[in-house]
Amino acid sequence: MKDFEDSVYLNNFGITLKKLRHSKGLTQEQLAHTLQITPSAITMYESGTRNPSIKVLLKLSNIFNISIDELINVSYTNNTMIEALLGISVDEFNSLTPTQRQSIRYFIDFVKNKEKHLP
Repeated sequence: MKDFEDSVYLNNFGITLKKLRHSKGLTQEQLAHTLQITPSAITMYESGTRNPSIKVLLKLSNIFNISIDELINVSYTNNTMIEALLGISVDEFNSLTPTQRQSIRYFIDFVKNKEKHLP
């Protein structure tokens, strides 16, 4: 589950970084130069294949004048994780009957308990 959560955070961070970079009119090369990293690192951040270091996150939050929470887009991530886990949007989940929602909750509990008993 942790790997899945990490991949969702990475993807959301990449989307946010790309939007912020575009909003400032910066190329990947320009941002990389400012951060003193390689342009390929920016490409990997934006594609969600690499985590930035804390040092890079701090520099980015200063460059774009936003908090690290905003940079990694935590609130968006929570909805995205739910949607990815369920295979449906939160609105679709909420539109299910109470019995259908409970069935999904039972299944999630089953999977969580099964993982506890794996070697």
